[in-house]
Amino acid sequence: MGQNDRKKKTYEETYKSKEERSAEIKNLLKKLSDLEITAKTPGMIDFLKQSKLFVDDGIFWKGHIPLKGTHRVLHGFLTNKKSIVSDITLKYVKDTD
Repeated sequence: MGQNDRKKKTYEETYKSKEERSAEIKNLLKKLSDLEITAKTPGMIDFLKQSKLFVDDGIFWKGHIPLKGTHRVLHGFLTNKKSIVSDITLKYVKDTD
């Protein structure tokens, strides 16, 4: 009745479908547009490229992109695992140049 009697639990990782990834990105872009950050904002093109790779191929991305002229940096985390929600955060910085 020691530690060797405990069985290790194994589980299969489940992944998001293309539709689920697309819905997550649409939700994130809607929240950004509510804050008046659009595709014309310098730096957003990089995020849109990463979003397209994520939706089309399920490629994981984690990083930050300076949004010039807004004094913000977009920190993003896009993951294909169903148990984790993809998320972005805008953080204030004095200079984004």
